[in-house]
Amino acid sequence: MNLIKRNAKGALNLERNIAIDETLVKFKGRVSFRQFLPNKPGRFGVKNFTLSESSSGYVWDLDVYTGKSGHDPHKGLAHHVVRKLVQDLEGKGFNLFVDNCPCKTLTEISAR
Repeated sequence: MNLIKRNAKGALNLERNIAIDETLVKFKGRVSFRQFLPNKPGRFGVKNFTLSESSSGYVWDLDVYTGKSGHDPHKGLAHHVVRKLVQDLEGKGFNLFVDNCPCKTLTEISAR
């Protein structure tokens, strides 16, 4: 997975507008981190958080959600995911767009 992510990052110079979104890859097999999201068309699958270019939709980085792990419970999953996905882009003038993310979380992220 790291090889795929490294190649994706090297294949494109991102435009200024980027977005983080939750996606569900439809999967009916057996893995411990398979999710059920009733509002998604596929409903069952593997949940990913993707960092992509807003205009083209090109996925520049992704984080596969494998369950509760290693994030500070006081700051929450959203904080952990956003920090992890934008760590290589901080201070470089990108405009980040998110959907359904509390504003408080983004304020905390920028304040560290």
